[in-house]
Amino acid sequence: MNPTCRWLAVLASGALLATTGTGCSDKEPPARQSAGPAFAYLDRNGFTVMAGGRQPARVDGNFVGPPVWTTNAKYAGAVTVDWESANGRKVVAAEAATGAWRQLTCRCFSFAGYGSAKIAWVNDDGELFTADLSTDDPPAPLTVNLPAGFTAESVVAGADGLLMVHVLPTVEDPNAAFPDEQKGAVYAVPAAGEPVLASGFDPIQDARPVTASGRRFAYGVIESQGDCAHWGPINIFSQDAASVTGTDSTAALRNAPANSEVAVDDLWWAADGSLHAALSVVTCDPEGGDVAVPASHWRLEGTIWVRANDPSVVRERPVPGGGRLTLDTAGTLRLVSGSGSRDVATGVQSISAPPVAPA
Repeated sequence: MNPTCRWLAVLASGALLATTGTGCSDKEPPARQSAGPAFAYLDRNGFTVMAGGRQPARVDGNFVGPPVWTTNAKYAGAVTVDWESANGRKVVAAEAATGAWRQLTCRCFSFAGYGSAKIAWVNDDGELFTADLSTDDPPAPLTVNLPAGFTAESVVAGADGLLMVHVLPTVEDPNAAFPDEQKGAVYAVPAAGEPVLASGFDPIQDARPVTASGRRFAYGVIESQGDCAHWGPINIFSQDAASVTGTDSTAALRNAPANSEVAVDDLWWAADGSLHAALSVVTCDPEGGDVAVPASHWRLEGTIWVRANDPSVVRERPVPGGGRLTLDTAGTLRLVSGSGSRDVATGVQSISAPPVAPA
């Protein structure tokens, strides 16, 4: 039986999800001719994979994003959540060429690709797991070297042979009133070798969003979590140089209310190697947080964030072939290429495209 058959057979009893992917037969699926780039997106009702001008997979459900691609660009996935079940968090992954999909119980909120068709995540018990999406093998424990005195909390990004892992101290901070107030760090953890501190020396509560370009990672810092998230800088970590560079986003606070903070809604590397962000301004109070200035498009010049020319584009991803995906403030997803642009979907919340070689 071919891998497509094995995937769909595993999911035959899954009542939570539905798919428009390919059917199952004893023959190998025919090769597909590419007529457009591959990409994936989440909307209010589910997860969609597009490839070659087609929609090979559509999976309905409650997903948390953004979608994630494997480093070989063949599989896309996202985490689906069933709040009524103790094991209700699962990775749903689809093969772009065929639309065949599978689900893997992970008890996680995030995962990353880190080599060919492999993905990795951390479950609620702080255990690392991996799965190879090119097979129907079940997930297996993943052994890597973590820094002494820390336990894994989540996998926030990955690249070939490398994971970015958010870790927390094994001994809880007695001054933290709630688990969300625990502070830790982000480490670059190679498949073989020693971990490297990627978040600087000051403890952080979380790192999100995270975007990778080759061996460079940019991420937003959550310094603490109280009534709402308190944001720090956007940092850039270079694995090759083992260095962390901070950036300055204070320009986004011009004309903002007092005691406001710059929130990082999204980060992405453009095809030319430049770094871009969707930045909003938020205020925090005991009742929670409010958006004081809606998200708009910014780009990094040196270490300073400046307003981009198309502020309504709040998500963007380069796609193979020289095009790009754009998502505006109204939730309209467009595919832009040298021949023009076309609307793909509306009501879109997050987008993802396969890794593009860094400039």
